[in-house]
Amino acid sequence: VLEGEVIPGKEIDRVISIINEINLRYGVLISIYPVSEEKFRVVNSPLLLNIREEGITI
Repeated sequence: VLEGEVIPGKEIDRVISIINEINLRYGVLISIYPVSEEKFRVVNSPLLLNIREEGITI
C-alpha cells in the first residue's frame, strides 16, 4: 500500500530484484500488488478483499 498516485509497473521495477533475491535465498514466493492507500481502502474487488484478510506487511 503506497501513498499518492501508483504506477504499478514502475513500482514493480523498483523492487523486483529484491523480491527475486528473497525468493531464491529463502525459497518463498512473494507476490506484490502495488496499490494506492485510497484504492486499498475503498475498492472491494475479490483480490483486495483477500489481501485485506490474508495479506501480511513486509
